[in-house]
Amino acid sequence: MKYILITPTYNEEKYIRGTIESVIRQEKKPEQWVIVSDGSTDRTDSIIKEYLVHNEFITFVRYENPEKITSRLGRVSKKVVACVNEGLKYVKTDYELIGILDSDVTFKSDLFAGLIRKFQENEMLGLAGGFIYNVTGEKRWPYFMNADTVGGVNQLFRRKCWEQIGGLYSGGHHDYYAVVSCRMHGWEVRSFPDLELDHHKHASTAGRSQIKAKFHLGCMDYVCGELFLYSFIRALSLINKRPVLIGFLLRITGYLFAFTTRKPQQIPTNLKTYLRREQIKKLKEIFKNNK
Repeated sequence: MKYILITPTYNEEKYIRGTIESVIRQEKKPEQWVIVSDGSTDRTDSIIKEYLVHNEFITFVRYENPEKITSRLGRVSKKVVACVNEGLKYVKTDYELIGILDSDVTFKSDLFAGLIRKFQENEMLGLAGGFIYNVTGEKRWPYFMNADTVGGVNQLFRRKCWEQIGGLYSGGHHDYYAVVSCRMHGWEVRSFPDLELDHHKHASTAGRSQIKAKFHLGCMDYVCGELFLYSFIRALSLINKRPVLIGFLLRITGYLFAFTTRKPQQIPTNLKTYLRREQIKKLKEIFKNNK
């Protein structure tokens, strides 16, 4: 199965070389890889250009987003989606799979060959990815533990699925919406533990404190249309993590802040309806099991 990749990037001189080297070493390379630099001001562009001469499948695009995105909630997602849409204009080859890949990850040479096998084995698989691990120095821990979702760091879509969901939605969490939208259209979504990626630039390395990160996630829970009870129960998983209790309180406070200040919910109505039906079903299962 032929696949293409699109990578939005901004000021990633510290990490992008590792990502490029990882793709170049793939057993199964993409037919085309479009890297879109969103107005980078460091050495990101020059590092990408080093690889263009000997890797004809790489296309470099320098992009200056004409839209001024002022809202902090969902700002990064909107910039990513704009870059992906710009990158699609430069695709010159046919493909069966389309992947969105971050520019701060490294992975083994069998990642995409392995993901392609998963698609070949299951014709209802619409969105797949590897298991993501955050990395800081010697520390390495899972980005998430749920195999029924795929993080935005590495999302590979079946083209038919991609077209049915209309590509990425420019809302608060484009990757989260993609997962929900795929399921809404009847496709399976799966991350595979045997295929791993290391994510080198996460909240703690991006200059955002854990306190701000937890509060922001709570705000985004509301902006993305989640039910308060569902968000509350999920936040309980933070209650015993250091700093004890604070992470839970910050996430709930973020949700309530966004609710009371009437932050606009950045989610289509049909997707919100489906999402809340899913969450009500999960809540019923939780209460049933607890009883």
